[in-house]
Amino acid sequence: RCAERADGAVIANLFSHTGAFTVALAAAGARQVFSVDLGQRYLRWSEENLERNGLDPAQHPSVAADAIDWLKSDAPTLDGAILDPPSHARRKGRNDRDWNARRDYADLVEAAAARMAPGGWMLCCVNSKGVRKSWLPDKVRQGVERAGRRVASTEPAGPAADHPRLKGFPEGVAFVGLLATLE
Repeated sequence: RCAERADGAVIANLFSHTGAFTVALAAAGARQVFSVDLGQRYLRWSEENLERNGLDPAQHPSVAADAIDWLKSDAPTLDGAILDPPSHARRKGRNDRDWNARRDYADLVEAAAARMAPGGWMLCCVNSKGVRKSWLPDKVRQGVERAGRRVASTEPAGPAADHPRLKGFPEGVAFVGLLATLE
């Protein structure tokens, strides 16, 4: 569904890890996909994945930054964003607080919504055990409202058929996704 919205779009892949969303969106015709992650190793991997797929990493920049900080300071106006953070992440050697999806997700949505063009969309994902069914829609609504924006529509965006649901891999069961379009 995101690829269907990618043609000519400027998109941020936040907490981009190895760039799977970046590659898919770039291949679908996105004008520019920003891969934002604190991990230099993952950003290099993302660039290699773009090259392996015949895509130009210079057209799809890697940004070594905290996603919220980048959205608040350097991000362009976005047509779309992938919000797929880990449940929890430690920041090595920094005094800043660690990332915690339960605590910080609405802040991430707020920062992304503030950068969205009218009609922009966000694929919002969480992979956290023990969250109630309404948790993600509630966090998305809170963040969008705090940004002074309104949600035009939402639709469930659960895992694809290739998402692991294996014994011993509890993260596969906990995945929840929501595709939100803003006014």
